[in-house]
Amino acid sequence: MKFLPSLRPKRFSLKYRGEQCLNCNHALDKSDAYCANCGQRNTTKKLSLKDLIEELFSSLISYDSKLWQSIKYMFLKPGELALAYTNGKRKHFTNPFRFFLSIAIIFFLVVSQYVDYEKMDKINFLDSVKEANSGTADSITLINLKKDLQKLDESEGREKIKKQIAELEDIIEKEKAALDQPSIILLGHAQDNDKTSLEKALLENKYLKYEEAIHQELVDDSFLGWLKFRFLRGLAKSEQNFSSFVSFLLPKIPFYMFFFIPFFSLGYLLLFFGRQKTFAEHIIFNFSLSSFLLVIYAMYFFISLYIETVWFKAIVNLGVFYYTYKSVRNFYSHSKLASFIKTIVIAISYPLALILFLLGLTAISFTFY
Repeated sequence: MKFLPSLRPKRFSLKYRGEQCLNCNHALDKSDAYCANCGQRNTTKKLSLKDLIEELFSSLISYDSKLWQSIKYMFLKPGELALAYTNGKRKHFTNPFRFFLSIAIIFFLVVSQYVDYEKMDKINFLDSVKEANSGTADSITLINLKKDLQKLDESEGREKIKKQIAELEDIIEKEKAALDQPSIILLGHAQDNDKTSLEKALLENKYLKYEEAIHQELVDDSFLGWLKFRFLRGLAKSEQNFSSFVSFLLPKIPFYMFFFIPFFSLGYLLLFFGRQKTFAEHIIFNFSLSSFLLVIYAMYFFISLYIETVWFKAIVNLGVFYYTYKSVRNFYSHSKLASFIKTIVIAISYPLALILFLLGLTAISFTFY
């Protein structure tokens, strides 16, 4: 490893130490490696390119030392990373909040590269609902044929399309009778009629301004009216260009998750009542646990791009459950039975709460889109 710079840059050696801090002019001794007043390194050597490279590697290796120590504890000692941090042993570990946020940002940045935005642009939510309800794509064809029928004047073309429509309607009505569901044409017609004047105006003009909507008496001039306008405008824009909304939303999900964890940790005050843990300690535990979950499911995501089996998914989920159980047992010093029961509660409530929280913030995101 001689090709790597030394871990301790030479400009920090004893022969380059001064008797006065270059940053704050505080008096120093040759034995002082740092200034007691401002904390700057005690060195008088002028910087060279080699010094800069050495210092860069030194800082990276120093950070990686904390990072790898945190990762080792996180994977090999469930719950003990959070326990060590809350007990004051923080020098050798990364900050759990920054650690989680860094992992989340990197994860969603990488995941965004795998999102098929072109395919998303072809998404039409109404058509998706129609196809799901009809059990076939023929209903979409029927709607398109009826649109074509309105545009044709030639009697021969109209008769041909009418015949196709009659055949398709017969097939769809039989499917609807079997599924005991309402006709897809009625569903589409009802959905169109349910749209408000404001929704229709926004679908026709996504650049419609709030002042114009007020002038056209589409919305009230009030705070609630403004919120309604912003939300429906964002919703209309996302329907017209869904990939754009996804690219707008993805970078924000790490921060949504960051704020979700303290919110979810409130439930721990009741779940672990009597364990003499503060709210802050519950938060640290959840940040540590969530960091592990994010790393594991990131690995699962990339592996599943090439290997996707029910057994693989089951093994991952069972492993996550066991890890959560061990974390709860180690951090909260519970019995095996109590840890198992509370792990079940966490395993059920965590994804449900996260989904609801993200859906709520996604709905709010329409207002600012």
